[in-house]
Parts: sequence; C-alpha cells; structure tokens
Amino acid sequence: SLTPAAPTSLYRSQQLVMFGKYKKPGPVSLSLQAKISGQQHEWNSEIILPDADVENPEIERLWALAAIEEHMDDIRLNGETGSLKKKIVDLGTTYSLVTDYTSMVVVNDQEAEELGLQSNNRKRVERERAAQSQRKAMAPASKRVDNGKDGGMFNNTPAPSFGTGPVGPLYLLVLLGAGLVVRRRRNIQNRR
Repeated sequence: SLTPAAPTSLYRSQQLVMFGKYKKPGPVSLSLQAKISGQQHEWNSEIILPDADVENPEIERLWALAAIEEHMDDIRLNGETGSLKKKIVDLGTTYSLVTDYTSMVVVNDQEAEELGLQSNNRKRVERERAAQSQRKAMAPASKRVDNGKDGGMFNNTPAPSFGTGPVGPLYLLVLLGAGLVVRRRRNIQNRR
C-alpha cells in the first residue's frame, strides 16, 4: 500500500516522500528507478522492515493521511464513488483523522461508554507521546539504510545535471551582463 501509488515528476532539490504499509516484517530489497535528463538511473538498497516501529508510531497516521489525500485527489479528478468514500471514512475513523467525510466528536469518558464509542485515539496519543519522550532522551542516530556504502540508495552522489544550481548557465550570463554594464560605466566616468 504505497502512497503516492505513482510518483510524479521531481525537479532539482525536490524530495520524494512515499509512505507504505506492509504486512510482513523482515529484510527486503528496495529499488528506485528514475530518468534524469533523459538517462535511466537505478539505486538499490537492502533494508529491514521492523515488526513494529515503537520509535515513530506517528508514521502510521502520516501514511493514512497521505492515502486519504490521494483518494481525495482521485475524487476531485474523477468524481465521488461509494468505494472511494468508504476508503476515506475507514481510514479517517481507524486513524482518528478529520476528513471531508469524517469529523471528531468530543465527549467525556462516561458519555463515550454510554454511546459505545471506542477510545482508540487515547491509546494512540499515549503511544506517540511515549515515543516522543523516548526520542528526546536518546542521542541522535543515523537512519541511513545503506550505511554510506558506494552505490547505495542514499549515497551522496549528486544526480547528473546541466548546471541548474546557483552557478548554472543562466546565472553566469546574468553575471557577465552585469559585469559589462559596470565596465562600461567605468569607461564613461574615466573619459570625463
């Protein structure tokens, strides 16, 4: 369950953020293929999917929010269907998220019990706060899955480009033009 299901074009310095939900933990091979300036590139890495991520429990809600947004985009483009609406409602109620089809109701514990409402959100919030406290007490750790190995997915090899950064060809032309204007003004002042 990846979201976005089909990533769109990315431009220099943009990030690709994808969320996924898996059923089976353990080692997996991850491959990212992209076309950069017309050339095909591929990055591969081996990662281990944890049984449960107790350090970052809020990621499951981020996945659900991204999935809801993708379904809403589909509705905006193609119109509402019963199955899309049901998916959004299910995700919103399961992960305690407000959507166009769900809302939050604040009731005290006694009213919730009388109405037969489950308090999944309280448990989720407690888990997330415990993880936040635990992270504050820990020293920062690298989350690189390739451990800096050459050819790893997240190595520091820059993507090929044609000078599109701050010293790209357009910037150099602007500098050259500005230099010519300054030089011409100096020549005019020297003649006086």
